[in-house]
Amino acid sequence: MARGRRSETREENGRRSRRLLGGADFKMTVPDELKDEGYEYRWFNDHKNRLQSAYDADWDYVEGEAHIGTSAESNNTDGGSRISMVVGTNEDGSPRRAYLMRKRKDWHDEDQREKLKAIDAMEDQLRQRITPDGGLGQGESYGKVGISRG
Repeated sequence: MARGRRSETREENGRRSRRLLGGADFKMTVPDELKDEGYEYRWFNDHKNRLQSAYDADWDYVEGEAHIGTSAESNNTDGGSRISMVVGTNEDGSPRRAYLMRKRKDWHDEDQREKLKAIDAMEDQLRQRITPDGGLGQGESYGKVGISRG
């Protein structure tokens, strides 16, 4: 079948939109019109105690009307004003939703620095066990151990 030029517009031929399948599809990208400067945005799944844990850690729900993802995700059909989307299925067969939440950037950055302190402390403990010749343990060599960050 020869490929010809399309002379009709999408409205004329009844096409809803053009979506290419098989490529990168960033369904959970937060649209710029929803973002406020000075905030970090994340999606949290409504699974076990995850939403309450996020809220307790200073993440707030983003509310409003927005279309995120595809129509298959049925945005904001949970009956509330919180922005959410279907991301899977719960054990009982009900839809699992993810909710868009935000946190002040300065608080987020401070929390990340605290996380890194814990990682640095753990790495310091690992390094103390490395002998000067690069081995592990009390003079026994089990191979070289090193920690690097990319």
